[in-house]
Amino acid sequence: MRGLLVFIFTLCFLFNSTLAQAISKDSDLKAVCSQVTAASAILMDLKSGQILFERKPHDRLAIASITKIMTAMVAIEKGDLDSVITVGPEVLDRKDLYGTLIYLSPGEKFTLRQLLAALLMNSANDAAVTIAESVGGTKENFVQMMNQKAKDLGLKNTHFTNPHGLSEIGHYSSAYDMAMITRYGLEKPTLAEIVKTKIAQFPRKQGMMPDSLQNHNKLLWQYDGANGVKTGYTDLAGNTLVASATRHERKLLVVILKGTSAAAVYQDAGNLLDYGFNQFNNQLIASKNQVINSVNLGKGQTLNLIPKIDIYGTFSNSTFKQDFELKAIPVNINLPVEAGDELGRVDVYFEGDVIQSVPLVAYNSISLSRSNNIKYFLFGGILLFFLYIIRRILHYVRLRRRRRIFYR
Repeated sequence: MRGLLVFIFTLCFLFNSTLAQAISKDSDLKAVCSQVTAASAILMDLKSGQILFERKPHDRLAIASITKIMTAMVAIEKGDLDSVITVGPEVLDRKDLYGTLIYLSPGEKFTLRQLLAALLMNSANDAAVTIAESVGGTKENFVQMMNQKAKDLGLKNTHFTNPHGLSEIGHYSSAYDMAMITRYGLEKPTLAEIVKTKIAQFPRKQGMMPDSLQNHNKLLWQYDGANGVKTGYTDLAGNTLVASATRHERKLLVVILKGTSAAAVYQDAGNLLDYGFNQFNNQLIASKNQVINSVNLGKGQTLNLIPKIDIYGTFSNSTFKQDFELKAIPVNINLPVEAGDELGRVDVYFEGDVIQSVPLVAYNSISLSRSNNIKYFLFGGILLFFLYIIRRILHYVRLRRRRRIFYR
């Protein structure tokens, strides 16, 4: 009887503990929801890629100058950072180019790296056009490159019509898509370094202004651990902000769209970052050297597949149990295989849902077996023999035709 009472007491304790955690988690989420004023927002853990908070994440909205994150990313991938760019006359067109400028003059020369700093820190629209004209050949061609990159990233709610973000019909993105763009972009060391820089020199000809750049992202000064990324504003878009921060090796990213004011988007970003840091933690699910799947290729050959990167999961501090499942999705394997070749993916499941997919790569190299080499040699020899026979037959046919013509 006493044992039964202990069992019941323990069961009740666990139930109440789980219920209290669930209530706490729900109340924390409701609290942060009430604090966020923007029309659309998202909070992402950069290591795991998991979404920790979202509000209308797929709505297509004007995005203003956070467009320049994609502009910079394409320029870094397609251009030469140390190449010298001569500013063209297009920067003088105030009908199509207005808003935030550093008043570049035709004939001025800068490296692509310097113009990227002006683009991302000062949000210079004239720098955006100069970069686009130089890297893409024309602004229109560069915009096509931006849209192709969005397609390559699998984004469904993004389309660009210019490299700077000034309002135009058909220029839009979503909070989720901007998070994916920025997560990819922050893997570029040049972009990550520029967006966390508060002040930088910008050498100009004597007397030309400005000769230094100050980052427009005030969160760099206001929030402990902030290290990016980009602000934006137009009448149509309202205030927009992409913000990143790192604390205790945890990296979070926030996207705020259609904010009511500059102060409001910074407050929204701070509240969401606090929520992410205080209520969640990361867990290493699989290291990049851990064998996820082994494929038997026959004749004693086994190919081991490992994740391309360390796989992390993010879980709520109030979650009673964290169960992550891995499911390998290999592709058809054709020999030879070199170590590091991408051969499928591994899907990470949490509570029945796929939360991320990571490429699988070959851990070991496997060459063609000797028997396979002999097979390919024989096949190649037979193929060459048949080609030779066909060539002789065609030659014989041509000779017969010539003889008929001669005897006529």
